[in-house]
Amino acid sequence: MTCVFRRTLTSVGPVLSRRSENLKGEKMQAKMCLEIIYPSVDELIETNRRVLREISVKRAVRHRVLSRPKLEAATQKMRAEEGDLYDKAAVLLTELVRGHAFASGVRRTAYVATVSFLRTNDEHPSVAHDPRILTGIREGFYTVEETKDWLRGNAVRQFTRT
Repeated sequence: MTCVFRRTLTSVGPVLSRRSENLKGEKMQAKMCLEIIYPSVDELIETNRRVLREISVKRAVRHRVLSRPKLEAATQKMRAEEGDLYDKAAVLLTELVRGHAFASGVRRTAYVATVSFLRTNDEHPSVAHDPRILTGIREGFYTVEETKDWLRGNAVRQFTRT
């Protein structure tokens, strides 16, 4: 499923994003991004609607927004986050999973919205949807730094309930 955010949402000035592309032994290249494209609250709501329609689960679910203010808070916290796109993505994922702003499909929506945010901003995350890790993020098992590492495709410790 693909969810693309509008390209005209916000211009926040230059942000330096480093990519570890090794071009025949040359130095690491830096890419200057002039604009970060953030999801709006309405786009997050539409993402939930589409997730529930396109990613089936065993039980019947219905799209319903439980808290628009929690969605607004998640997007504001992501925008305010210092760091690169993966820092912002980790905050978005964590806030959406923990905020429980939807009646159904919270973790699936958070995953799709976060991956879409990265892709819209020209990143190419290779992380597969893993409900156990998303549950660990919701329950505070993983730190934001571990969440960021997972989004970058790195292995993280196995989730266990304590």
